[in-house]
Amino acid sequence: MSFRKGQVEFVAIAAIILIALIVIILALQQTAVQPPPVTGIEQEAKTVKDSVNTLIRTGLKEQMKLIYNQGGMLTPQSVLNVDFGMFKVPVWQACDQVSIPDIEKEIEAGIGAYIMGNLETEEEFAKKKVVFDFNKMDIDVDILKDNIRVKVDLPTKIEEYSIPQPYEVSVPTKLYDILEFSRNFVTDNTQGRIFEGALIRCMTKFPTDPDSEDWLRPFGVLTGCGEMIHKTKTDLISPMRKAITLSVTQVLWNEKPLRSIDKNCFTPVNVVGGKTYPDLEVYFEYPPSWDLNQNFLFSPNPINFVATPMMSFVPICVTPFFVSYNVRHPIIVHVEDSLTNQMFNFAIISEITNTMPGNCSLDLEEVESDYMQLCVNQANCQAKITVRDRQGSPIEGADVTYDICSVGRTDANGVAEGAIPCGLAELHVYKNGYKSYGDFLPASEIEDKTIELTEVQENITLHFNGVPLKCINVNRFGTNQLNCQRYSVIRRPRPILELGSLTAFSSFSPRDTSIWVPEDMDLVFDNYAEGGLVNTRIVEGLYPNTFDVSAFVTRNFEMMLGYVDASFGLGETNKDIYLYLPVVLRMDDDEFEETDINESIGEGEAEQLGTVLRNCGINPVSTSPQNPTCV
Repeated sequence: MSFRKGQVEFVAIAAIILIALIVIILALQQTAVQPPPVTGIEQEAKTVKDSVNTLIRTGLKEQMKLIYNQGGMLTPQSVLNVDFGMFKVPVWQACDQVSIPDIEKEIEAGIGAYIMGNLETEEEFAKKKVVFDFNKMDIDVDILKDNIRVKVDLPTKIEEYSIPQPYEVSVPTKLYDILEFSRNFVTDNTQGRIFEGALIRCMTKFPTDPDSEDWLRPFGVLTGCGEMIHKTKTDLISPMRKAITLSVTQVLWNEKPLRSIDKNCFTPVNVVGGKTYPDLEVYFEYPPSWDLNQNFLFSPNPINFVATPMMSFVPICVTPFFVSYNVRHPIIVHVEDSLTNQMFNFAIISEITNTMPGNCSLDLEEVESDYMQLCVNQANCQAKITVRDRQGSPIEGADVTYDICSVGRTDANGVAEGAIPCGLAELHVYKNGYKSYGDFLPASEIEDKTIELTEVQENITLHFNGVPLKCINVNRFGTNQLNCQRYSVIRRPRPILELGSLTAFSSFSPRDTSIWVPEDMDLVFDNYAEGGLVNTRIVEGLYPNTFDVSAFVTRNFEMMLGYVDASFGLGETNKDIYLYLPVVLRMDDDEFEETDINESIGEGEAEQLGTVLRNCGINPVSTSPQNPTCV
């Protein structure tokens, strides 16, 4: 019995020891898996750090909005900039000069200002005082591939506990690629001058018709005798704005135009800095806020070109013209960030001088245009011009210029008023359909001046008629030219081609002329139209005036059959002009039988031939048909 009792006691003691060991082992395992709980101050410090990181991330995103909209700058007012919407966009490139901001430093400054604007030196978190030492704050921004990383070293204590530094956040963005592209683009463009070339090419694709509202040609040739181009700044500013807009928006990045480049204003760009950037979307825009009026000049101003005959009696007009354009304008470059859904914007200044790429600078104020100097800064006199027709009715829409300065366009009362420079200069008034006005006047004489414009006679029918004549008693012949003692009318006048295959040339010289008016010139008309000889043709360029007319008739450009000089007055209501040209067909002499003429009539016979026609009741040039009295 005693042996069994001892066994039981031993087993009980062993069990107690085993249970104790198990408890100790479990306790040790529990300690290895779970560290001691975080103390209260450390948890509060973590909460503070998370809150500050959130603040920094929010601040970074806020600053990025400004950085993207304002070309990498927080305060672009300090540099050359362009208004675009609610923002000012800094100019990164002006012609061959480049200025690129330090964007990482701009972001650092923006985040620093944001932190200090949203945190006090002492703040309260969970009823505990948190102290920030802004004097020792240090910010480091790294623009990395596909993100921006911001580290902020801002000594922070919660009570006496120092929060581990730095604060660190990152935001996904394509800014690294965008900035690399943008730097390469402006660097390449200082040599390539993409936008200047695009604008010059685009201008050459605008209409050649001088009557088109979109006329904007730098050069060309007028070939229609009397054809005229008259353009003022008011006429050209709209097509120039259109040309700039087209040439800018049709610069295409990594795109192939659907239509021919030769017939449109497209300019493809695929590589900058030797790289293609296939993942970037890039767009170009002309800002509508730009004051083109003060940044656009041309010479001559106003434009006045008229096609004139190459020589007397030769109705061939070849008049080349050249216009020198000077224009400065900005381009806003938009580069899309696919990770932030934002556009990064920066500006470029493009300049054309004498229709060639110019040499502007980042200090646009250093160069004052002639127009600004003369027509704005020195415009200390006033002009009031009233324009009326010959009946005294006001003419609306007439352009008035003084020197290179635009006085304005006449209103419904025929009045244009504006500031002009004080001095002596050319005054011009132009209205399509009217003979323009020009004179050289002092500013004091146009403070209140009325000008009368004469309406141009459009679609006048010129009738070519021949009066058959006979040369009687030839004085001299055998030298390819003959003179006659007298001439006689042998038949009634008739359309010129009824007398044979004859070509007539006529020159109309206005008497009332001004050296300041381009329309005051000789006009030459022949009877060749629509590919052949005609009896009548429609002519333009004539206006009410007294004209001296010289004309002659030839057969096959080999034999001259007659000359005449005359004058006549063209009225406002006249729609027809009748030419009666002496045509010497026969000759008669006491020593020879009457024969067809075989020698040219001398030019000196013009006066005698004209007298013969008048003595027969035929006015050589008239606005009505003539009835001869001698046949």
